[in-house]
Amino acid sequence: MSASRNNPDYEIRIHVETRPFPINTARIGKLIRQVLCRFEVPAACADIAVMDDTALSRMHARYLGRSKITDVISFDLSEDPAGFR
Repeated sequence: MSASRNNPDYEIRIHVETRPFPINTARIGKLIRQVLCRFEVPAACADIAVMDDTALSRMHARYLGRSKITDVISFDLSEDPAGFR
């Protein structure tokens, strides 16, 4: 990723796995970009998944070994993003 101060290089993907609640992905993307710009982050890649309790519980069990619901699960991929599966 290469970017200038005036034109940051952001790759933001938003996945919605919940219904019937309307999710404004454009607004979420705009907010993420605003935060990154505010903190002068020159380049970033973010994958955001908005999911219901069932899907979040499955993710929690798969990646953290606990089958319970939580508000947020985050993964630090700064060391080896290609190796995360």
